[in-house]
Amino acid sequence: MFSPNCVVVLPFPEISIKSSSVRRFMLKALKENMSLCLKHENIDYKFFSENNRFIISTSNPLGCCSALRDCFGISGLFPSVSISFSSLEDLSTRVAQLCEGKFKNCSFAVRGKSYSDDFSSKDLEISVGAKIIETISNLSVKLKSPEKEVFCIVSDKRALVYFDSLPCASGLPVGVQGRAVLLIDSASERNQIISLAKNLLYSGCSVAFLSQKETVLFKELESFNGFRKIPFVGLSDVKKHFASGRVKAFFSCADSHELLSRDNALIETKCFAPLLF
Repeated sequence: MFSPNCVVVLPFPEISIKSSSVRRFMLKALKENMSLCLKHENIDYKFFSENNRFIISTSNPLGCCSALRDCFGISGLFPSVSISFSSLEDLSTRVAQLCEGKFKNCSFAVRGKSYSDDFSSKDLEISVGAKIIETISNLSVKLKSPEKEVFCIVSDKRALVYFDSLPCASGLPVGVQGRAVLLIDSASERNQIISLAKNLLYSGCSVAFLSQKETVLFKELESFNGFRKIPFVGLSDVKKHFASGRVKAFFSCADSHELLSRDNALIETKCFAPLLF
């Protein structure tokens, strides 16, 4: 019976193509953001890093996936079983047992990845597939567009087995692209503000709002920001932070060139205005 005891987290693919120092920086930010999400939802967890993935050991895998659903920087969340094994035959038997109850009168495929020196990924797929056919009746192997799939990642004498991925936000980890300030006023539409701020968070920016006064709360954005409140900043502070490099860019909610000119004059530099394009 398949009963997950951990979660495999696959970081957003763009992270993997960065230089080693940038990749370490981004993965550290992602880990910190995931920790904030898990603590907010009172999920017990312990992180491991393995083969460019995070493994989260937890007593509540589905709750863990739900807590991380809006955490930018993740391209895959997989409730998994972590199992130890003594040989490829032993592993194949254990995976076949996990498939019982999952596979019934269907086509299937085994997607294996071996980091072991003892057997290749192809050997893993063949052995596990054969054992599943032997264990469960009325199944057929179909490598292209099967009805069911089982995934198995092996390193040394431990394997991670999973069947499905759960929704995740993708994007870059919040904070890795510096801070962006979004200019809003009483005429700005709430939905446009939320959309622009969410897109900035998705791109890896930390976000702050520049407003004459804090009049509106944006609680719906907090789950995308590690459950941190989006701060409001004053004009004098934001100019000072821009001069020191702590603020990287300004974005305007202006939907006309007249309003954009007003915002440019306010902060005495050019704003990006996504709503004009």
